[in-house]
Amino acid sequence: MAVMTNHDRIKEVLRRQQATEAPLNIEWLQLATQLPGRTLHLALALAVESYRRQTATVSLKARELESYGVKPDAASVGLDRLVQAGLVFADRHQGRPAQITINVL
Repeated sequence: MAVMTNHDRIKEVLRRQQATEAPLNIEWLQLATQLPGRTLHLALALAVESYRRQTATVSLKARELESYGVKPDAASVGLDRLVQAGLVFADRHQGRPAQITINVL
């Protein structure tokens, strides 16, 4: 069995995303509520921006995150938690905002 690359995972998420009506579901939000700190704030920011932009992959700048009550350091920790929980995939590069793809459960 072939190992899926991050790119393959993102393509699969996007394929599943197109098959759903909404960018996330209640189960996704319930899992996010169980994570500590400002992780839920970050999850909601991602969900709202994903819905507004009509795409599963979003990139949020520090100014956008702060409008949701998430400071850059909390966003980094929260993103790590969301990735570990399997709720999102993140493509990070130094000096640029992360490209974050919501994983539809």
